Amino acid sequence: MNSNLRKLACSHIAYRIGFINAIYILFFQYIGFTFESIGVFEAITSITILLVDIPSGVFADRQGRKNSILLSYFSWFLLMILFAISSANWIILICAGILNGCDFAFRSGADSALIYDILQSEGQSDTFLKVKGQFSSLGLLATTFSMLLGGFLFVINPRIPYYCQIVTMGCAILLLSFVHEPPLKSSTKLTPSIYSQMKKSVSIVFKNRDILWITFFSLFFGVFIESYWDIYSQFHFQELGVSDQYIPFLFAFFLLLGAFGASIVHKMVDFLGERATFYGVIVSQSLIFIFMGMITSWWGMSILVGLLVMNREMGFLVIENFENLYIKSSQRASVLSAMSSMRNSIFGGPVIIWFFGWLFDRILFSSIMIWTGGIVISIGVFLILIKDRMHKKHNNDSRM
Repeated sequence: MNSNLRKLACSHIAYRIGFINAIYILFFQYIGFTFESIGVFEAITSITILLVDIPSGVFADRQGRKNSILLSYFSWFLLMILFAISSANWIILICAGILNGCDFAFRSGADSALIYDILQSEGQSDTFLKVKGQFSSLGLLATTFSMLLGGFLFVINPRIPYYCQIVTMGCAILLLSFVHEPPLKSSTKLTPSIYSQMKKSVSIVFKNRDILWITFFSLFFGVFIESYWDIYSQFHFQELGVSDQYIPFLFAFFLLLGAFGASIVHKMVDFLGERATFYGVIVSQSLIFIFMGMITSWWGMSILVGLLVMNREMGFLVIENFENLYIKSSQRASVLSAMSSMRNSIFGGPVIIWFFGWLFDRILFSSIMIWTGGIVISIGVFLILIKDRMHKKHNNDSRM
């Protein structure tokens, strides 16, 4: 890893330090927000992402991926200051939701594109998966240990984790400012207007079969894992008899397994190849879900959820690697943002997550997990077979 990538990695680690990760819901309640208010905050965040995601990708392609990430980091920096000094009111809640959404949107696509562009400028784009895995692994390690420390700091004073987060975000912004972004090739041309480029980014997703396929695959690979993790995971371990004071340590263990998976994923792809890797992440996720529906002990479930988190990190990195391979450099950030927007809007990602939560309120957990395992392997294998058919047709057309 050269000095430019090391600066970017240090900035990424500083950003991923998460003193507030384990306590932000408790902090919401501490300053006077209700669960309904938290729901409004999440809704405002989602609406902001939907509105800003594609324009932010166009901004990254036109003004630089680094500048887009700086706006993301600055949004998070302002959000930390806002929470550190404020109490509960609707203006704070609305501003917080907008800043949280901008943090995601301006980073979405741009961070991956910047790493890929730096490697491509040095003729090392084939090492993207390895380097991105190292970034993710180091980021998860930073999140894990800072999350545990943040819990102790919260007990001393609930605002201290946010003060610490302000300092680390200042460091992340400073470190990123020293990163050199390679210029786009002079031969690459952008469409004349921002609106035209937004339309073109969306049209590329639908017209390029490989990009459309990976968009659908990433949706169905990730949506069920995220549904379980976001909606039910902590309550699930409470139901299994794990005391609240031990749950943060358990989740830190899961993140450590995720970091390990991220660090070795490039070796798995080198050994298995593209097609077998896609089958591997889908089949393993399906089997984990099915076994989760059969296991009733907390320690057995801990092993399975740890493997699920490892599977998630490895799968997303594999998907991200192939996303970057399919997209031209000059359009990379805007198309990646368009893909993210499609997954989170018209392709129904949030609807599936809502439906998953609705099921948890009405059906036995074991039944949901077993059915989910069946759905994952059915849709996943179906999509991989479609990809095989597309490539076979393309090869036949090339020979004619």
